[in-house]
Amino acid sequence: MAINLATKYSDKIALAFTRASYIKGKVSNAYTFTGVKTLKVYTPVTVEEVDYKRNGLNRYGDPTEMQDIVQEMTMTQDKAFTLTIDKGNNKDQMGIKEAGRMIQQQLREKSTPAADRYAFKKFAMYAGSVMTVSNKPTKSNVVSTIFDMGQAMDDALIPEDNRYLYMTSEMYKLVCTSDEFIAIDKLGEKSISRGVCGEIDGFSVVKVAKGYLPNNCFMLAAHKDSVLMPYKIQDTKIHEDPPGISGNLLEGRHYQHAVQIPQEPVCRGREQQDISA
Repeated sequence: MAINLATKYSDKIALAFTRASYIKGKVSNAYTFTGVKTLKVYTPVTVEEVDYKRNGLNRYGDPTEMQDIVQEMTMTQDKAFTLTIDKGNNKDQMGIKEAGRMIQQQLREKSTPAADRYAFKKFAMYAGSVMTVSNKPTKSNVVSTIFDMGQAMDDALIPEDNRYLYMTSEMYKLVCTSDEFIAIDKLGEKSISRGVCGEIDGFSVVKVAKGYLPNNCFMLAAHKDSVLMPYKIQDTKIHEDPPGISGNLLEGRHYQHAVQIPQEPVCRGREQQDISA
């Protein structure tokens, strides 16, 4: 890497193309890790019904204490970054490395993608239903695959609202060029008008760039209330002329996690054992 000193050229810095989080806003906010590192979630366990007895004792059946399942969720991702912008270098580069803009670039290009990739990996690893195939979906069966995922969520009694389907850009292309998809006029029209896949079988479709989903995971479906992506610390700081530095010291820290909660997302991959790769 290099620090290139300008002689006389444009003062417009060439920022790398990037994007905001694919996941934020699409996960549950029903739980909080405020003040704790580990959160325990209790899921009550119901009992099977029995025939009512019209005489004798315990006519409703033998009473038993309600049981529960405890799930522990521990914050694991405590990440940081630091950079310096030397005052002399910045003056010689026509001031293009403005500290606030560089902080935002660091967040967009490194911090946000890393958090998303970690979350997708965790969601895929602990998916309640993993559909495996010998080969990745093709244009001829990709839509049927999505309906299989919807059926799995229906059979698991997952609420029909707030279902999200994350798919690679490769799968997105297959869907949009699939005869099955184009044949459904309403879906096809929505796709063209919105520039995205829109909704398929009740899923809000999110196109994900290559490298975000784990290896051999082509699509991942999750209900909003089944996954968490908590942030406890999101700090960024700009220190002007700190001791030992003539210029700016940039620092950032992100304390976050990603986890599945009792409702279960559905993941489709080529081989189940490779999902977490």
